[in-house]
Amino acid sequence: MTFLNAVIKETLRIHSPASLGTIRVAYKATKLHPLLHPCCTLCYDVPAGTWLCFPFAAIDRSPAVYGPDADTFRPSRWIPRPSKAGDTIAASWGGTSAFNGDVGDTYDSDSDGFADKLLKAPGRLKEPIAFGMGPRDCAGQALARLEMQVVIVELFSRFHVTLAPGMGTPDEIFSRQISHGTLTFDGEVMMRMEAR
Repeated sequence: MTFLNAVIKETLRIHSPASLGTIRVAYKATKLHPLLHPCCTLCYDVPAGTWLCFPFAAIDRSPAVYGPDADTFRPSRWIPRPSKAGDTIAASWGGTSAFNGDVGDTYDSDSDGFADKLLKAPGRLKEPIAFGMGPRDCAGQALARLEMQVVIVELFSRFHVTLAPGMGTPDEIFSRQISHGTLTFDGEVMMRMEAR
């Protein structure tokens, strides 16, 4: 189930179903620390009554949050790896690294220290934010995640699923992806299911 959960998290990160995110209103004047640039020391003054949009898809694909491979589908970024003494990444992420390769890889600092700065900075994400975050996140997300696990396991254990003839390649289909309030595609996406 560890790999399945990693695939679900990475799918929610790359293809956020609520891509435009959420809107909040600042009920009092405040300072906003930039989530997309946690290494930055700048703050933004936000006056009371200001509407703020948190675009999930932009945040979940930001190289400042997920590293230089933010646009790459890599479920292994969500798989915990064994912690070693002195391993600051595993310690800071509770055993999970958003920047390392596959499980068991060793961490080599990049040339400009980008990952080191980001991992030590406040505001780094340990989960994709498809369901929101904080006290007003989606109350049904635990049920939704459980349902995704059950449907995926049942579907793929009983059927061999492929794209229907004439649908094109996966890359062609994803090029037709549209983000309105929710994720959709221009045209149909037909699948062929054959019993196993």
